Amino acid sequence: MDVYQGEDTIAKYLKFHETGPVNKAFEFFGIDDKNFINNSGSYFFIFASLFLYMLVKIVLNQIAKCLANFFYPRVMGIWAYEDRYG
Repeated sequence: MDVYQGEDTIAKYLKFHETGPVNKAFEFFGIDDKNFINNSGSYFFIFASLFLYMLVKIVLNQIAKCLANFFYPRVMGIWAYEDRYG
């Protein structure tokens, strides 16, 4: 099951060398090349999204530490800190 059909996005933004399948069994199951990103389907996008999400939370937490005297940055920092360590 592939949650996000990313073949078009991958083809548009990432260029890879053309490779053949590992053997006939891989070709039979639809794995037409040796490139992991092409064969992984949604995994690459889900992993990139989770990485970006955690990076944003870390940055928000650091900003909130610098602006701890203000209400809204403090609330954002509490949200980011609470989910990571709570």
